[in-house]
Amino acid sequence: MKKRLTRTWKLVASFTFLDIGHGFYMTKFDNEEDNKKVIKEGPRLIFYHYVTEQAWSPSLFSSEAKINKTFMWVRFPSLNLIVYDESILLAMAATIGTPIKVDSNKLNVRR
Repeated sequence: MKKRLTRTWKLVASFTFLDIGHGFYMTKFDNEEDNKKVIKEGPRLIFYHYVTEQAWSPSLFSSEAKINKTFMWVRFPSLNLIVYDESILLAMAATIGTPIKVDSNKLNVRR
């Protein structure tokens, strides 16, 4: 998993990766900018599972942690090019949850 994350995150420096149990991992970045980049860019799909990053908290106990929300990728198939506008796509996504971002391929009409 560390090899996959290294390729996906495209970091400047190295990082330490530790399995803390119950599906949680702790990552310590050697570069603060890498840390900010990973948190800012949001969830990723790794080995067909979403990896969601959040800042560490001393109150986190993996055995007691509850996940009460998750990110998901939403597809709107067969859209007309006229709706390939960020505000329209975000409004559509808002009908089912809180949108985070629109895929750049969609915005640039590459896909």
